[in-house]
Amino acid sequence: MDRLRRTRNRLRLASAYLRGDPSPGGLPLDLNLELTNRCDLQCVMCPRDVCDRPIGEMALPLFRDVVDQALGAVELVNLCLAGEPLLYPRIFEAIAYLKQRGLFAYLQTNANAIDRETAGRIIDSGLDAIIFSIDAATPETYAAIRGGGDHDRVVRNVEGFLALRRKQGRGPFAAVQFVVQRDNAHEREAFRRRWAGSGVDAVRFKPLTVTPGKTDRIAELAVSAPRSGPRPPCIRPFRALGVLWDGRVIPCCHDLCGSTIVGDLNHERLADVWRGSRIVALRRMQLQGRYNEIPLCRGCNRKNLNLSRWTAGLATLLVGSGQVARRMSWLERRGIIS
Repeated sequence: MDRLRRTRNRLRLASAYLRGDPSPGGLPLDLNLELTNRCDLQCVMCPRDVCDRPIGEMALPLFRDVVDQALGAVELVNLCLAGEPLLYPRIFEAIAYLKQRGLFAYLQTNANAIDRETAGRIIDSGLDAIIFSIDAATPETYAAIRGGGDHDRVVRNVEGFLALRRKQGRGPFAAVQFVVQRDNAHEREAFRRRWAGSGVDAVRFKPLTVTPGKTDRIAELAVSAPRSGPRPPCIRPFRALGVLWDGRVIPCCHDLCGSTIVGDLNHERLADVWRGSRIVALRRMQLQGRYNEIPLCRGCNRKNLNLSRWTAGLATLLVGSGQVARRMSWLERRGIIS
């Protein structure tokens, strides 16, 4: 029954996107839930140091309530936005809650804290996919980008995780990730060679996203410029929402500073936010090509499923969120997603 309801929801969203309807009804396919915005690193490309948000953790009752409201529609829950999810004290309870309800559970981590015990707990948790964010092929470049981390420890942790997964014959889909920016672009191929054949399921490369707000320093690190000329409406507001640790809702997972708030799940229902006037107005402006009037979208350098509007719409129609997550690297290499 849940599969049928999710398929109907996906059809509804794809149809609205293709028809240019900013009020699709239904619910998002994906949720990005920020369990915490606490982090143990100070990465040069992260806007956390210029954001005006307090540090905190999502209350588990709020997490459960949001998940319960999403049942029958949402397919994938990403447990990460601005922080390191493994610092959330009840991370494994959160994963268990998602799996008990049949949802695809996904997270990204800097891997500094994944010792053998934590690796075993991740494998046992039923987590569906894990992305190890490394961003460098050498300790020197890593130190320049990921302040407070230890490249050699991260490599050992990831290799230990992969070895344990191989030994146990189970565990989540695993990828290593490299965010391409000014200070590491020269190591891209070395990174690919380093992890090819290591046992990871994918090696991901993605451009540094310039988020809105006080981010001139970060913009200088980007190697891909903001898009110019006509572009189709972004698919993200038609398939996903982000929820900050305090319950406020953002329309895009790249809005780590919470510059554009479209709702508050402490006082509103998920369905009401998804269909509310604030996000409907944003979708309408995108459908009209008025990106320069949207501060959140004005300087975006993401391709956002931009081969064509039909490509984006049919991807939402035909491909489940779990399959998109597992095939992300393949999609990125072909320019379908960035």
